[in-house]
Amino acid sequence: MTRLERLAINGGPKSVTNPISPWPIASEKVKAAISVLVDSNAWGLYDGASTNQLQQCMESLFDCTHSLLTCSGTMAVELALRGVGVKPDSEVILAAYDFPGNFRAIEAIGATPVLVDVVPGGWVMQTEQLAAAISENTSAVLVSHLHGQLLSVEAVRNALPESISIVEDCCQVPGARIEARPCGSFGDVSAFSFGGSKLLSAGRGGAVLSNDELVIGKARNFGARGNDAFPLSQLQAAVLIPQLDELQERSAARQSAVEAISAAVDKVCGTKLKRPETQADSAWYKLPWQLRDSIDREVVLSMLRAEGVPVDIGFRGFAKRTARRCRKVGEYPNAIRAASSTILLHHPALLEPAETRAQIVSGIEKVMDCIDE
Repeated sequence: MTRLERLAINGGPKSVTNPISPWPIASEKVKAAISVLVDSNAWGLYDGASTNQLQQCMESLFDCTHSLLTCSGTMAVELALRGVGVKPDSEVILAAYDFPGNFRAIEAIGATPVLVDVVPGGWVMQTEQLAAAISENTSAVLVSHLHGQLLSVEAVRNALPESISIVEDCCQVPGARIEARPCGSFGDVSAFSFGGSKLLSAGRGGAVLSNDELVIGKARNFGARGNDAFPLSQLQAAVLIPQLDELQERSAARQSAVEAISAAVDKVCGTKLKRPETQADSAWYKLPWQLRDSIDREVVLSMLRAEGVPVDIGFRGFAKRTARRCRKVGEYPNAIRAASSTILLHHPALLEPAETRAQIVSGIEKVMDCIDE
């Protein structure tokens, strides 16, 4: 049997035969938290012990003194921007490769997104481009930690005048740390997501954290419309609290899996499948690679999925958006490449047993071995 004939897409044996566990994990602690809330009839409260406890836990874990729970990570980003004073005539700098909801959050305020390129071969903004992007209308920089790649917020701050605020998007990286300090504690305000697929999941939801009471006050006031217009429910809060207790252990397990998978894939795939050096103490919502330019991503995705490898593409990015919607500074070759070449391994695979992870590596190796044929 030739290498091409061995591919599952061509009728060969499937590499990943063990099932990938569904996410989120309904642990006994999560089930118990729901039962307690239902049995006490507290699950229908607008304000209650579960949301209060979640806020206290988030503030403690991420070294912040004030917080606001909200209905989604996207709304958390918008409220964070409003909290630092972004207005309709403001400009907000963000990477040209980022989650589309961040661009829309800026637009929702009526502000103008200003694009900077990402680092070569990666997914976070180039701090060297910030100086050229700043104008008299710049109110904030939206800093996103993406695909496990952490951006030095201190480097961003050093590139900015004091009048410009930093909004730290931690939706993908709860539990990540930079020099022993938690991501989410570096910016003037930070945003977290509790979406269905996220590392902390309540199906939907988000949080805004800051050490500035006025920032959280402004964010809260925007949603104050008789009651909270963008709330998180008691049930959602209840299922998140036990997940916070398990976050450090799960983060360590994912980190170990990322290092093992990356080392194995790098050894075999060489220049066909590339990624930056793995950062210690990151959090892994997705494990990313960029394909070599000559490789057809759709073909690779089809082959990998046929092998049972749970992969998807990255974001489309904003580099091709018109000047009517954003202000552009220079060119965006790295963001364009990231948008066209990124493939992502979903994080549930990182918590699977070593045998399953070995099957995933085998599937990747089998596909990449055939790419030039």
